Amino acid sequence: MWWDRSEPLEVYLSDNAVGRGATAAAPVHWVQTSGLDDSLRHVESWLDPATAPHLRRVRVWLSASLTWPYLVPATSGARNKREVQGLATAMAHDATGIDGEVRLWLERWRIGEPTLAVAMPVKVWQGLHDAVKAGNALRTAMRRKVRASAIEIVSMRPWWNLPFDALLAESRDDASRVGWTLSEGAGLLHGVVERGSVVEIGFDRPGLHDPTGDLFRRRLQVNWGVVPVRHLRFERYASSGEASPLPIGAWRDASGSAA
Repeated sequence: MWWDRSEPLEVYLSDNAVGRGATAAAPVHWVQTSGLDDSLRHVESWLDPATAPHLRRVRVWLSASLTWPYLVPATSGARNKREVQGLATAMAHDATGIDGEVRLWLERWRIGEPTLAVAMPVKVWQGLHDAVKAGNALRTAMRRKVRASAIEIVSMRPWWNLPFDALLAESRDDASRVGWTLSEGAGLLHGVVERGSVVEIGFDRPGLHDPTGDLFRRRLQVNWGVVPVRHLRFERYASSGEASPLPIGAWRDASGSAA
């Protein structure tokens, strides 16, 4: 496969699947994997200069199973961004169950409001950069035979941030409170937004007694009370021609209409 010089490679990464696409109307390639290391090996193979010599930019979309959201409460006592960063780091293991060191994204801190934190295992960050490093080493070694550009990761963010931003905007525009769930792979993101702010958020993997997460969604809806509820699901694109304006996949509501 050959890439246009200006076109980024769109990569979706999870611990059980990877997807590869581009903005041109070409098939989106999906692979089921046996774990994170296997997923990263596939990403590294896609950076091979023999098949993609003109590839220069990679945009990475991370699954919910690799990027767990949680809230640092407004009552945490944090007085500034540095303190909320420290609290978010201290809370990461108990809030997400991630073992080992994490890399954090933090929403802007506002006094008297909860702060959204997203934790990603450092091994994910390091693994992606190691894949790019290996690809660039091959390009340097092959430069006499193939005119191959160096690769860089231009962005790395949770895919679920796309529907989440849309829900925040909807609640802000309508001055409303909205409960929501998003099925993505084997996991379920869920939360409540109100007037453009996060009220609660979490991620769970439904158990064997509830493989589709339907029971869990109903329980959440009962606990939320009378707020409007949106049940969304992640659907993979089969072709990059479907991808405008979204990369790799789309979210659909319970009735099956596209987002």
